[in-house]
Amino acid sequence: MGANGYRPPDDDRVSSRTDVLGDLPQRHAREDLIPIIAREAQNASNVNPVYFEYFQRIKTGRRCSCWTVEANPQGICPCCFGTGIVGGYNKRGTKTHTFDVTYQDVGAANVSPDYNSPTRPCYWSLIKTAVYGTLDFEVYLANNIGKVDLFGIKDFCPEGTEINYWVKSPGESRYTRASRESIECRLGQIKLQFRVEMKRASPTSPFPKLICIRISYRVQSHTEIRANIPRVQESLTLEEFGIYQSFTSQPFWLDNTLKNISTEDWMYNTLDSTRWKAIEVTDNKPHGILTSWDLTCRLIQSFEPYSLVPLGDVVKNKLPEYVKSIQTDKEEEEFTYKSSTNHLRKPGNRGQTSTPEGPSVTPPGQTDVSNPKREV
Repeated sequence: MGANGYRPPDDDRVSSRTDVLGDLPQRHAREDLIPIIAREAQNASNVNPVYFEYFQRIKTGRRCSCWTVEANPQGICPCCFGTGIVGGYNKRGTKTHTFDVTYQDVGAANVSPDYNSPTRPCYWSLIKTAVYGTLDFEVYLANNIGKVDLFGIKDFCPEGTEINYWVKSPGESRYTRASRESIECRLGQIKLQFRVEMKRASPTSPFPKLICIRISYRVQSHTEIRANIPRVQESLTLEEFGIYQSFTSQPFWLDNTLKNISTEDWMYNTLDSTRWKAIEVTDNKPHGILTSWDLTCRLIQSFEPYSLVPLGDVVKNKLPEYVKSIQTDKEEEEFTYKSSTNHLRKPGNRGQTSTPEGPSVTPPGQTDVSNPKREV
């Protein structure tokens, strides 16, 4: 054997069965284990779920008229809710359209935006000498399930003025008064055509004003998400000084239903009607596969712009039965004395008690006023 082909014995070499595996553990994790973890996380979130409506900030779109020359958008603006982009926030599972003075391709007759007014945002109004005017615009619809989630109008009609809203589909010749029902039955069309009519009694009457129209419809059958949260920690340290209740941060755990979460989004708790703002977001992505989310949220106070965002249809039918009975049933104002053997009631019937068998019993020291002839 030549010198080049000689290999001395390697006595220190220890062989292992894992030598032949290579990247098999990583492949096994990506293809089998991690998808199982994600599925088990979804099942775990359904054990004791708290249902939320998720609102995501709109980051691209038309610049709101509340800060055309101002340095910052208005926090109480009904068009952008302080975000600077028309629409503000979009609810998960829905598509939102907002009509205001920045809307494109609007046909106006005797109506124009009033940019001279110091009020922000700008609004549509009749021109100075007109007593009647119209606005015509179209809304192109996305694929949807045929259900309206929200139809809201922000306008102002002083005495002697009037604003009417009409809608029709491209195949119709006459307009129908715009309402939630009339819009919902036309969601199967490609687009909707709207008309706004403004009227006032005389040229000296005040002007009617239209700020915005908000239309939202569902593109998914279910908009709610499930989350697991521990007990809420509440701090009343500042209450003795007359300051509102201060809540500490609250951890939230979500499955992988949501694919993207940012600290600019917020959620609405359908159980106790509280709103929570995400301040810290951590995604669990082993091998780039999303399995769950860890969030840290804070309670939104009533004076913040998030409290102005309309909620639309909120899920209420998934509350536990005992919670619904507490929220809907009225407690009896008068306490009815019953015998100790009849203290049980059926769940959900908080104000109902069955009549005990035998003659009624009057508590000691009281008089039966229902029967004046009865002696106690």
